[in-house]
Amino acid sequence: MGVPVRFGSMVREYRLRRGWTQEDLAEESGVSVHAISMLEADRRKPRLSSVNALAQALGLGAAEHAELIAAARGQTARGQAGGGEQPAGRTGEPAAPPQQQAHRPIAQLPPDLPDFTSRADAVAAIRQAFGQGGTAGHTPVFAVTGPGGMGKTSLAVHAAHALRERYPDGQLFADLQGASANPVPPPELVARFLRALGVGPAEVPDTLDERSALYRSLLTDRRILVVLDDVGDGAQVRPVLPASSGCAVLLTSRSRLPELDGVARLELAAFTDQEARELLDRIAEPSALAADATATAELLAHCAGLPLALRITGSRLLTEPGRTVRTLTDRLADAADRLDELRVGDRAVRVSFEASYAQLDAEQARAFRLLGAAPTRSLGQAAATALLGREPVRTERLLVALTSRHLLQRVDQAAPVPRYGFHDLIRLYAQERSGAVDQSGEQRAADERLTLWYLHAARRAGLLLVPHARQTPVPPPPEHLPLPEFPAAEEAMAWCEAERANLVDLVRHTAGWAGDRVCWQLAHSLWPFFTLRRYWTDWAAVTETALDHARRSADREGEGLMLVQWGTLAHAQADYPAAIERYQEAARCLGPQDPAVTAMIEANLGVSYRQLRDFEPAVDHLTRAAEAFRAAGDRYGEAVCLLNLVPAQRILGRHESALAHSRLALAAFEELGSAYGQGHALHAATLVLVELGDLPQARETAEQAVALREAIGDRDGAASSLESLGALHRQLGDRPAAVAAWTRAEAHYEALGSPKAQAVREQLAQAAEE
Repeated sequence: MGVPVRFGSMVREYRLRRGWTQEDLAEESGVSVHAISMLEADRRKPRLSSVNALAQALGLGAAEHAELIAAARGQTARGQAGGGEQPAGRTGEPAAPPQQQAHRPIAQLPPDLPDFTSRADAVAAIRQAFGQGGTAGHTPVFAVTGPGGMGKTSLAVHAAHALRERYPDGQLFADLQGASANPVPPPELVARFLRALGVGPAEVPDTLDERSALYRSLLTDRRILVVLDDVGDGAQVRPVLPASSGCAVLLTSRSRLPELDGVARLELAAFTDQEARELLDRIAEPSALAADATATAELLAHCAGLPLALRITGSRLLTEPGRTVRTLTDRLADAADRLDELRVGDRAVRVSFEASYAQLDAEQARAFRLLGAAPTRSLGQAAATALLGREPVRTERLLVALTSRHLLQRVDQAAPVPRYGFHDLIRLYAQERSGAVDQSGEQRAADERLTLWYLHAARRAGLLLVPHARQTPVPPPPEHLPLPEFPAAEEAMAWCEAERANLVDLVRHTAGWAGDRVCWQLAHSLWPFFTLRRYWTDWAAVTETALDHARRSADREGEGLMLVQWGTLAHAQADYPAAIERYQEAARCLGPQDPAVTAMIEANLGVSYRQLRDFEPAVDHLTRAAEAFRAAGDRYGEAVCLLNLVPAQRILGRHESALAHSRLALAAFEELGSAYGQGHALHAATLVLVELGDLPQARETAEQAVALREAIGDRDGAASSLESLGALHRQLGDRPAAVAAWTRAEAHYEALGSPKAQAVREQLAQAAEE
């Protein structure tokens, strides 16, 4: 049987309807004039690619395009086989072209969740993205991305239902299983949609390109929303992206899909505490949750805002006989068992994470495990480079890959340098994988590299914060380790602030390394930062942890130095008897072997006795310390002792000696380039000058002290000097300047949470009454 006359006459009629010649159609379609002539004469069997090219050039609607394909396959307009010519009109006119047929709306969306909650901003963003429609030849595409279990599918389905009126021709939906081992192949996906659009199985083209062309043709002039769930990558969905401005595409994916152009993206975050509670209230019994507020708060914390975890716990509370909020919370309390408990029926948090992990290559999987099991809360790229033991460029690629798959996330978006961390439950899964895979001590080696990096970085920062401060010898850093560069003390302080939690965590973590000295070495490197910022709780935690570790390891040097540090902490908190006791214990522990350490302990004892107003022993200890430091060639230690002699000499009425010692100390600190020491020396000289009655010189000296101390971030010191400066302004009759100085002092104390702020407020109140 030959090709029916119907096809050739249909092409001819559509061409003539547009007023085109065969040459015009050839130019628009890319089909040769000869081929068009042969097709219209029914002397050549049409190829599907030619049919689609002609239909697109002729601007056929979906129904006309489908009927043209049917004719090319030897079928009549009603789908029956045929071989004869269609009857002409009543007066011998050719048959009229096929008429557009009404489309039956497509409704493939899964049901919306009855307890869907929150995500109002996300739904609004999707509505806005689709509100204006697309431009000519472009369909608006919106991608909802995020890790497994974050509620991407629920959001997409909910938003799609809300948008149905905008797309009256229907909604196509497909689960692409992109995170599974068997994602839906693009040819199969397009075939599914073609069948949904009314194309019979026999009419589905063989090649992907032909299927995609037919799919886009069928969507021309139709308003359809295409929802593609769990997209693996851009290549999986490109064939089903329409070219019609009346359609829209809503995607969900665990990848950011960077390979897709012109896509609006929304990265779905974990629920806030309030949003998590709202969802749990809608799933479980609200009265039971309210009855045990403490257990409910703990339960929400264990779920970490992950919607899947919340749904699982809510379902368990609702369906397990005798299950209470407290008993379920207790089951989730042990982090090692938490992922085991976060499952119900075919829902499991671990399974969701496993799907993402399975897509990683070997190097990415290694990075995921090492980063997740690292004893830090977040890492910058330089620290990650040390942990992974890879080149910086290679590390950056790994971080980008894990972040793109939402297994790793950027934290502190405002930070000038990117930092990376994990969702709490993903971190637990990474730690599981590390424990299951690491049989060769790779994690311990990685943690050691990371700790050495932090140790050397902290020492480098400490020397900028308190130049010439004594530091103990430490192992050299691994080769090619990219340590941070600090142009000045300000950058060093900012780094310490950003890494504060990690530094404390690392001291605690290394306390489990029996016989390793890095625990107390790291703790010792942090005293300049903790001293300047007055972080007493953190300082106490790391010192006591390191002291206990040194004692368990029978490390006398570490024990002695941590006792000195503990004494210094007690001194800073005004517990001077405890400070003296710890310094004396340190002296017994360390013995006389190291003259520099002996001098340091003598100096600290002198300062503590001075604070107890026992000035004669204070002067004796400080004088011996200064002589010992001078003999050891330690200019910095000598300068500190000279400076600490000043208050004792003031009290004993030796003002000229006190002023001389403050100036000698200032000269030494200037020689050493220690802004921290200069600030202290200038402040000490200010107090002596006040007692000598030289107020103008005292004010000038106080102003220098304030400038130096604020420049290096010594807020407590700056506040003390501002107090003195305010008093000097007041004595010299400049009340506005006094108020300005005290106001600045109050701000510094407030930022530190210091009780000294109250005394300054009282001074300001008194000045306001004058």
